[in-house]
Amino acid sequence: MSIRQVVIILGKRLQNNVLTLEGKTRVDGLVSFLQHTSLKVDETALMFCGGITDDNTRSEARVMYDDYLERLIECEATSELGFPESHIILEEQSTNTVQNIQNGAKMLVSSGLIAKGGELDVIFVSNDYHLKRIFEIQILLDEQGLLRLLQTRCQQEGVTVNISLDTEDHVLIPYPHHGLKANLFLLMDELTTYRVYLEGVCAQVFERPLSDVIVEPQRRALSAIEQAREDIQVCPKFEWLYKDLEMLEQCVIESDENQPLTVIRKQLARLHPLLTQLNRKLDPETQ
Repeated sequence: MSIRQVVIILGKRLQNNVLTLEGKTRVDGLVSFLQHTSLKVDETALMFCGGITDDNTRSEARVMYDDYLERLIECEATSELGFPESHIILEEQSTNTVQNIQNGAKMLVSSGLIAKGGELDVIFVSNDYHLKRIFEIQILLDEQGLLRLLQTRCQQEGVTVNISLDTEDHVLIPYPHHGLKANLFLLMDELTTYRVYLEGVCAQVFERPLSDVIVEPQRRALSAIEQAREDIQVCPKFEWLYKDLEMLEQCVIESDENQPLTVIRKQLARLHPLLTQLNRKLDPETQ
């Protein structure tokens, strides 16, 4: 029987081969979702995503799957929620969300679980800020969206993928961290949409006027930077961030739609590594 839906659990970096709190909440959220859903096991596949990163020796997908099995035993739900081994897909090659989607699409169509010409509904599982960003980018910058990429890759193999753009149709797990550092981490994550916009400009994928495309990504980026400035005023511990925020603001302002492509490429080359660095430094789970 061909499956009718796939539940995709997106990966989170491990610490010393162990799931972080954020990663654990994704597994807990998956188990809770399966306990309260009407999905049929014989018509559903689970795909755990995430490869080996940093100094780890185990993949995110493997560790999430192992924790998933342990949670089933703990909640005595194995008989109700146990999926046949053939319906479990471990995508263990990716090191970021883009690769999660690219490699996941390949594994879906090569798994033999979906017949060519078939149709498949996709449900994503991840933390709320992570999925909201993915859907925000899809809605604002469709040409650059990961969901379109998944649909296109599967369509090339003769499989039609349906993905609701309503986040209520997916499993959004609340971000488990609180406090100033966690808030700053989330604010810097908001600039991801603007980075993806710049990548689209450099790849020349937008046929729409850039003056239309840039409006919302730029507004959100500048708003996040200003909010971060206000937040760190009350905490000298994070004064080091002022200089980075100034550089980020310059990158956003100096890469507007009126700039030549050479300038926009230069600003992207400044912004991307800085965002990556801040993501690691501000993530409450980074050791």
